[in-house]
Amino acid sequence: MHSGRHIWQFHFLENGKGYVGVAHEQQCGFRREGLFYGGVDGTLNDGIFNVASFGEMIYENDKIQIVIELGVKSLQMSVFHNNHPLGTAFNITEKYRKPLFPAFKIFGECRVSVSKLSILPEKVARDIVSSDDSIEGYWQIEQCEEDGEIVSNLNWTDFEVWITEEGTRRFPRQPLPQKAKSNNFLINFYLDKVVTLQIKQLNETNLILVNNNFTILPYIHHLNNVNEMKNARFFFERFTNKFFTINHFKNKIILSNSVDARIVLKRCFKKPFKPLKTNPLKTNCDL
Repeated sequence: MHSGRHIWQFHFLENGKGYVGVAHEQQCGFRREGLFYGGVDGTLNDGIFNVASFGEMIYENDKIQIVIELGVKSLQMSVFHNNHPLGTAFNITEKYRKPLFPAFKIFGECRVSVSKLSILPEKVARDIVSSDDSIEGYWQIEQCEEDGEIVSNLNWTDFEVWITEEGTRRFPRQPLPQKAKSNNFLINFYLDKVVTLQIKQLNETNLILVNNNFTILPYIHHLNNVNEMKNARFFFERFTNKFFTINHFKNKIILSNSVDARIVLKRCFKKPFKPLKTNPLKTNCDL
């Protein structure tokens, strides 16, 4: 690829386990340094290590578009997942190895078609939709109470909470690919692991838990307060072991269980992802 903007599409025809991105031509194999997106929970990868959570898992028939902007000493990579813009993932402002080529790494048997597209998107910023009359969007833990005591602290406000319509790709990190079910939603709490609750909206203000079996998935986080994340998850496990109600009041959601415990969420607008400046393609030569 020469200087300028380029867009490559990776279509997963069979299986969806892998990473896509760009790498230097002189490398091959699974452990190849480069800029990649994919894996479990749509992570960013430097060719060897996962370095940040960014999007969602790739499934069979998914299409990933990678937008590359190349300058003499600048390199940006932005990601679209099934035409949903996730924003700029990498922003390198120093020398890097050239030339670069589209690349992918797969787990097991997989078929991927790679093509260069001619139409570049006008915007690559992450698309986030949120409104007062919908429970979908980004929320924040305001307060958690148990037995009349406040068990949360200011650190808990850093933990992300996403509410998504089940089976859609409107928001990043949506774990289920099946067709959307009417009025069914997922609450995803990003603690030391992802805790997911399946809920159903009955009317404008009342929701119910669909089942009491919440899902726990691995999660790559970059917060220092790991112990607080574990404390929060233990609280959520205790909370969800009891029957609880869910009420939506525009900018607040209150979950109350039957043993004097509750969770108060307040609506937030997701801060844009800060692109990574890590440069696995770093070079000491003038190219």
